[in-house]
Amino acid sequence: MKKLLVVAMLAIALLVVACATPTAEPTKAPASSAASPTKAASHPEVKVNIYTSSFGTLNYTFSFALGDMMNKKHPWLRIAVQETTQAADAIKTVAADPALRKNSMFPLASSIHYDATNGTGAFVNNAIKYQAVAMYNSNAVAFVALDSKIQTVKDLDGKRITVGSAGGAAPTFESIIAAYGIKPAKIDKISWEPGKDALIDGKTDACAQTLGDVGLNPYQPNATISQLQATNGFHLVAMDPELVKKAATTVLLSPIDLPSGTLGLSKPTTVALNTNTLAVLPEFDSEAAYEIAKFIVENADGFKDYDKSLGSVKKSSVASFAVPIVTVNPGAEKYYKEAGMKIGQ
Repeated sequence: MKKLLVVAMLAIALLVVACATPTAEPTKAPASSAASPTKAASHPEVKVNIYTSSFGTLNYTFSFALGDMMNKKHPWLRIAVQETTQAADAIKTVAADPALRKNSMFPLASSIHYDATNGTGAFVNNAIKYQAVAMYNSNAVAFVALDSKIQTVKDLDGKRITVGSAGGAAPTFESIIAAYGIKPAKIDKISWEPGKDALIDGKTDACAQTLGDVGLNPYQPNATISQLQATNGFHLVAMDPELVKKAATTVLLSPIDLPSGTLGLSKPTTVALNTNTLAVLPEFDSEAAYEIAKFIVENADGFKDYDKSLGSVKKSSVASFAVPIVTVNPGAEKYYKEAGMKIGQ
């Protein structure tokens, strides 16, 4: 009985002490946490298309490389690449659809600049005023012959020749022929591969070819040139630099002197220089153009890891457009100016 009394008295004492002890206030969050800024919302995903030319071309390789690299590295731009039969088709596909004009890009070779902007050639009654975003390649173009009697373009008078496809390089070579004032016996508008085959099979006397980026060190000839090099009598047909400049009144060309040793040349030889530019129409999202130009510049050295031919993508020449003939997209222009890069040649 005494034990029960003691336990009861202890319980009463503990209850009294508990009631007398002030209740602790709940822990408060630091004042700074209540005032901390909310995390900025991420940029919404933006989808962009690249309509490019056919498999095996530099345009095709660059387009897929850019798409793959940006999809892996860029936080909000997503690129989808669409193959078409040739460069002109890619441009016309985008131009014909109001929706695509806002979110699609395309490669544009300087050889078709005149026809695209004037509605001639492959663009009859369909003139297109494009804007440049980034230049990713400068490539030499020339006639190739096996007959030792054909040494200059003048020697092609009365001969059978190929000049590249109508929607590709044909305007370049036709402008050179016009500058010389010669009259070939036959002109076939076929591309590099069939032109190469026609020359080897004796069906033409000279074929138009792209030599690729002759500035690469070491130079990397493309597959068709490698095959032609292995053919007896292979040589480049020399051009007059002043006549190349004359041809440049209708296409964006410039003469380039290839040093002896290039492609087995025994002496320096002048050919024409063509360029490839990633382009858009005026309706294109300028913010996206800014980001794409920035990405290409900042990742220029990485393109060659995707394919050796893309060693032509150089930070020093990404903005080397032929202004004022070529109009630069406002978004891309903004980036180049912020980056302190010279715009123009």
